[in-house]
Amino acid sequence: MLKTNYIYLMLKNILKPLFCGMVLLSAAPAPAQMKAPSLENLRINGMLMYDNDRSEDVLGFYEYTATAPVTRRVLTLSPRNYLAGDAVVVDGKLYTYHLEIQYEYVNSAFYTVVDVATGSATKSSNISYDTSVAYSHYATSAALNPKDGKVYCSGFEYNEADKTLTPTLKIWNVTENTKTTVGTMQASLAVMSFDKDGNLYGVTSSSSDSSDDGGRLVSIDTATGALNLVGDTGVRPKFDQSGVISPYDGRLYWFANEPVPGGGANDAYSRLYAVDLATAHAELIGDMPNGDEVVAAWIAEAGNDDAPGVVGAVTADFTAPSLSGKVNFTLPSKSYS
Repeated sequence: MLKTNYIYLMLKNILKPLFCGMVLLSAAPAPAQMKAPSLENLRINGMLMYDNDRSEDVLGFYEYTATAPVTRRVLTLSPRNYLAGDAVVVDGKLYTYHLEIQYEYVNSAFYTVVDVATGSATKSSNISYDTSVAYSHYATSAALNPKDGKVYCSGFEYNEADKTLTPTLKIWNVTENTKTTVGTMQASLAVMSFDKDGNLYGVTSSSSDSSDDGGRLVSIDTATGALNLVGDTGVRPKFDQSGVISPYDGRLYWFANEPVPGGGANDAYSRLYAVDLATAHAELIGDMPNGDEVVAAWIAEAGNDDAPGVVGAVTADFTAPSLSGKVNFTLPSKSYS
């Protein structure tokens, strides 16, 4: 166990003490440029809403590896929530909207907020029993813009006359439970994500299990809602899913569910893909661990592969008001990787 004592004035570029009658803390300056983690160390987070065990007790927040074989590790369990493909994580909380309509009557329409750290959930009161209003809150996917903090979603407007839904790009105020229309889209989106520069991409939904109209990678004009085709991923979305563009390699990591040829209505392949945003090529990384259906994909900040581990046994020995003293700590013995 190696221990070293340092005089404060010699650590001014490493430790930044704050005194107010007592020493508070120290912090190391960030490097000028962060190195991207290797794929082996990259983790894709999301909310597990279903797997082949069909047990609500295992549902919650998980992290998944980005290389084969795809494995998962539980972060926080949060069972028995009403989840949908519109789920999005903002500032440590998951936001989602649940809509149930039978025979053209609204049974329930409410928002749920889930704390990522604790798994605790809060449900709003019913939004409305009016079909048009209830549908105006419904969305198939959502994404957080890292540039301005706004959430965009693939929503709808309901036409009462002919009972149809028009795909619409909307801005979602997650704290006020409101959605504001930006413009009409040519198709609804099963997946949405922003890149690190604030450009929005999405994957079009399939109109049915047997249709060939889903799975197109598009860029989205956030001012008008216009979709610009990049290409066909070859993957046909089925059920709820999600994806996130990595700020490190610029690829869309997609928790995809797709139809099983010749399979039943409830059958689906569950796979992780990495999509090239320039070509729409979807690289199959691997099958999900247990038929996982994952929403609200996001990537937490990753450490550098060769970054040192955490120091331990930190103590400070200063006599106020003096700014000179000693900080004792155990040097890290491990790196991030």
